[in-house]
This record gives sequence, structure tokens and C-alpha cells, in this order.
Amino acid sequence: MGRPQSTEGPTNNFSWLVYILPMLEQNALYDQFNFNEYYTTTNNRAAAMNRVETYFCPSSRNADQKSNVTNVWAMHYLGLAGPIGAVNGANPTRNYQFAGNNSSSHGGVGQSGILTMNQNRTFADITDGTTNTLLAGEFSGRVGLTGSSPLRPWLQGANTNGSNAAMYCCKNIKKTINEEASYVGSDPLKRFNDVSTSSQHKGGAQFLLGDGGVRFLSENINFGTYQNLASMDDEIPIGEF
Repeated sequence: MGRPQSTEGPTNNFSWLVYILPMLEQNALYDQFNFNEYYTTTNNRAAAMNRVETYFCPSSRNADQKSNVTNVWAMHYLGLAGPIGAVNGANPTRNYQFAGNNSSSHGGVGQSGILTMNQNRTFADITDGTTNTLLAGEFSGRVGLTGSSPLRPWLQGANTNGSNAAMYCCKNIKKTINEEASYVGSDPLKRFNDVSTSSQHKGGAQFLLGDGGVRFLSENINFGTYQNLASMDDEIPIGEF
């Protein structure tokens, strides 16, 4: 997602949720998108006005399924770009891979997760194993929501504004589950790329693993374990979770 501009023209900047439509038997909707145009064109915005029920938590309110763009639907399941900070359990100490500027208003980009910006992943890259690596998480809650809504159009991938890149269809793992859904660019604790996974279910949120399995993870999960699960290659053994 969000590959940089080149002499061949700008990226179309679609999210991974657009690209997997044929796998969800949504070929007719997929064909409405023009991949030779930017995601903001009139035709592409019109296509995104169609609902894809798979992309919403069934328990969510209709109001929480709307994006910050009029008549364009949001997305409740985002890719996980990887954890931020020190690798839990590593000896000697080391940090998770990271790109951009963590002090920017968007917060930089994790590189240790399966779904992140400007990277192509294969199963061979997931050296921790697909059963031990989170692929996507739920972002349907409204925990402590203030400032600009974190819910963006489901066709929107990421931008490539250098060190201040913003991820729309993916997020970093920097906070615990159900910790903070707010985005306030001037607040270092509320960076856009660091919005936490969240849900309207009591006690946790739903996650998709690299092997296709779905797990409900408790908001009380050990944060170090949570970080290890969000990394595909930290080589730290993970116990029960």
C-alpha cells in the first residue's frame, strides 16, 4: 500500500481491502474501481459508496460504519504494520524495525508486521510462523474518541509524505487493546498511525492471524506478548495467548 510516486506517475493508493474483493466474491464491485486513477477520483469514490458487510463488525452501530468522507463507508479491520519500541524478550536488547519519524503528527511506520507500507511480503518472510503472527485487527471502537475521527474510507491505503507518512488501512501496535482511539496530531500520545485496536465488545477485540485463524484477544493480554504476536520475525517464542 502507498507505494511512492515515480516517473511513471502517482500510485493509485488503494487499500488492501480493495485488492482482496475478488477473494470475497465481490468481482462486480472490484471491476468498478479504476486502478489507473488515484483513489480520490469521482469514479473510485462512487465505488466506495458500496457497503462490504465483511469489513464491518456486525455489532457496530451504523454511525460507526461511516468514514470522515461523506457517503463513503469506513473499515473496521485494519492491517498491522508491527510493534513500536524495544523487542520484548530480546537479549541483547534491540528495537523493532521502524521507518519515518515517530515525533511526526502521524507517528511513523512499523516494519515488523505483515501488512505495512511499501513492502511486499511472502510466507517465507513470516519466520515466526503464520499461527503466531497477527495479520489484521479490529478498530471498531470509540475509546476516548476526541479530535479527528480515526475512521477513514475503506478504499484508502496510505500516503507517502516522507517521514510523516500516514497509514489508513494499517496501524502500528504501540498501545494496548481498547486503550485510545483518538487522533490529535499535536499530542505525542495520540499519533494517527498509533491508534489502538478496539471494539464494541466487552473486554477485547477480534484479530486475524496469518494462517487465517480468528482470535478474540483480551484487552488484558500481556503487552509484550501482544507485541511479539504483531511481529512476524522477532524470533521470540510465544506461549499461550
